[in-house]
Amino acid sequence: MLHQSSPLRRVLVLLLLLAPSRALAQVPGRTEMPDVRRHTLEQAQVKLGAAQLRVEIEWVDARRGQAEGLVVRQWPNPRDWIWPGDRVTLRVTREPLRTVPDVRGMTHAQAADALRGAGLGGARADSAFAAGGDAGRVVAQDPAPGARVARGTAARITLARAGRRVPELNGRTLAEARALLDAAGLALGAQDEIDSDRARPGTVLGQAPAPGVTVAPGSAVTVALARRRMAT
Repeated sequence: MLHQSSPLRRVLVLLLLLAPSRALAQVPGRTEMPDVRRHTLEQAQVKLGAAQLRVEIEWVDARRGQAEGLVVRQWPNPRDWIWPGDRVTLRVTREPLRTVPDVRGMTHAQAADALRGAGLGGARADSAFAAGGDAGRVVAQDPAPGARVARGTAARITLARAGRRVPELNGRTLAEARALLDAAGLALGAQDEIDSDRARPGTVLGQAPAPGVTVAPGSAVTVALARRRMAT
């Protein structure tokens, strides 16, 4: 019988402990996970591609003085057992994202300067009609203020164009509707008639565009006027 502390017994125990690892190493196709930490992303992708592994990336902002595009973490861990086709997740550094400033209320030039100053790629401008004193000012932007985006991202802004707000005409006579439109800098457009048993003939029952819509100065507003239903 072997003594508990005999050298032979210790060798046998060690062989038993190593047996699973050796068995795994002998499984066809099974291999150890490469260590790609501190590699560039391109280097890591080449190395993992050679091992027939699928790569997924988690981006993380680089710390001050830290290189961009550097693998800082990996899953599975180095030397874990893997199979061809397994998925590998890499955490890779990138340039810190930029915060989009709020440029609403600014002119086009002011907005472009503010966006470039924040590290964005300037502003592409559209326009929309707006009532009041907002003409030439930014009334909408995309990305929204406070959004986090990559450096150089271009923003789209909407500049207000001088417009007129369509007044409420429903319930007015045709003469009253015309006067309201004149005061708003708009024109009376086509006049349709619809049968009505309740409304006074000539009263406005509908309009297009709808009340409150902002349109170009001088735009025509179509109205529908009440007409007494003819007896049958």
